[in-house]
Amino acid sequence: MRKNQYIIIHSDFEQLIDTKNKGQSWHSIEVFSDTPYNTSITIDVSISDIAESPSVLTVVNPTEFFVNKFRGRFLKLKINCTGNAKITKIKINLKVLLWTDFLPEVYSANNDFLSRFLYIFSKIYSDTEYKIDNMNRNFNCKTADFETVKALSKWLGEDYSESFGDDYFRWWVNNFRRINNLSGTYGIISEIINKYTDSHYKIIEFNNIKNELKNPELSELYKNLFSDDPYTFTVLINFKADKIFYKNLYNLIMKIKPAHMNLKFIILKEETALDRHSYLGINTFLK
Repeated sequence: MRKNQYIIIHSDFEQLIDTKNKGQSWHSIEVFSDTPYNTSITIDVSISDIAESPSVLTVVNPTEFFVNKFRGRFLKLKINCTGNAKITKIKINLKVLLWTDFLPEVYSANNDFLSRFLYIFSKIYSDTEYKIDNMNRNFNCKTADFETVKALSKWLGEDYSESFGDDYFRWWVNNFRRINNLSGTYGIISEIINKYTDSHYKIIEFNNIKNELKNPELSELYKNLFSDDPYTFTVLINFKADKIFYKNLYNLIMKIKPAHMNLKFIILKEETALDRHSYLGINTFLK
């Protein structure tokens, strides 16, 4: 069975497709790209029964173009992107169902103009049909484009911040229900910190230090470092970014902590001369 379509994701600068069919006919190529202002994408197309052949067509910043006048087993694309321009997907159509195929032969035979004219409307129809059939993708954070994810987040009362990073924010919105179900637990707080940053951290709860608080020699020290309040927990995190980054992390933890608990959020110094908050392997290293 012959393929009627090839899809290239995250295309390289050179692509070669071998259909295994000598004299293969082609129809059109669709290009999905991101071309900011003052950037461009140039594609040289070669179609021949020989793998290495000269270019037969050159297009600049294309969205869709026809290659139905050419025949050949091999199709080769040479892509040149300037600036930050990038191609996300290329769809190569070998054969499409034309509306002229439904007309009497007198209209469909040797009538290239009518075929191309009706293709405009058939393309609009097929694109609309595809969007309707795949509407559910817009409500899936793993497949929706990022602008849609940001729109979906507003339904949840979440605002996007660039310091989050696109991947993290997509993960947050996708797991919003689970995060709320586990809200306030040690596990979900740890998961969010791990997802948000690779900085070393430590979560200290009252149960972790209650024995030290009973020790007369240590109680005052631990009370000052952390707290003797059973409804207070402390997050210690190593310094690795700017203040806005940690402010956003603080706000995230505040959203999911238990309502009756208090949070002490302590950013450890990048370097310290063994002050009160010094932890071997986190912000203290032996040399």
